[in-house]
Amino acid sequence: EIPKLSIPKLQDTLTEKAFEIYELREKEFTPPLMRQIETMIVLRVVDREWKDNLRRLDELKQGIGLRAYGQKDPLMEYHFEANNMFQDMIISIKEEVVKFIYKVRLKKEESQRVRQIRRETPAPMVSSQTKKSPFVKRKGLGEEEGKRKKKIGRNDPCPCGSGLKYKHCCGKNI
Repeated sequence: EIPKLSIPKLQDTLTEKAFEIYELREKEFTPPLMRQIETMIVLRVVDREWKDNLRRLDELKQGIGLRAYGQKDPLMEYHFEANNMFQDMIISIKEEVVKFIYKVRLKKEESQRVRQIRRETPAPMVSSQTKKSPFVKRKGLGEEEGKRKKKIGRNDPCPCGSGLKYKHCCGKNI
């Protein structure tokens, strides 16, 4: 059927199909959610494309001086090239947004039954093997931490009682 259609007719057919698919997607996600998805996609694509455009403009700025050797005004050439790059960026944004809108998939939330089972299931008990494991952090270590001495600052008085700063006395060799 497609080879028999003229180019304008083929464009119209493809446009109609695209709108049909879009309407189905909108019904699948609901219109308010679809607007949120569109907003997120547009913001991400514009952000990425704008950053790429700025990088390309920096590269253009680095090499534009060579145009002067060709008897062309570098400033005019820069404006011309930058405008072309901007137009390409706009086209690229439009293409990427449409592509992502048609490809977007949402993860399904876990079913109500699975959530209910998770709420009803008690947390696992700690076994004697787990208590012995060196990889499990235990809460009963507070006593050991209390026995540790407070770290002495370099400018604090030395704990030996000499009256000198720690850095000039016992902390001199540290």
